[in-house]
Amino acid sequence: MPTPQKTPRSKTVTASGHLSLGNRFAGVNVVIDESEPDVLTIRIPRPEAWLHTPKAAADLKDALAWAAKNPPSDTKGPDVLTRLADHAVEE
Repeated sequence: MPTPQKTPRSKTVTASGHLSLGNRFAGVNVVIDESEPDVLTIRIPRPEAWLHTPKAAADLKDALAWAAKNPPSDTKGPDVLTRLADHAVEE
């Protein structure tokens, strides 16, 4: 069942550009889409929240370090393509 829409509220942006969403959203990452000039949509990306955890940041740091030490190579490309073709499912 869809969540009922609440009436839009008016907020004032401070002189320094801050906008308070209230304590409920303290420390939460938000996505701000500017679909057209002067139209902002603020979204709380709950399904992606795990991306902003310390573990995810550490895993990403490790992956980037591994990628820096292991540059891509085309030497195994033909073998990989052959194996993929051998396991392809015919429709």
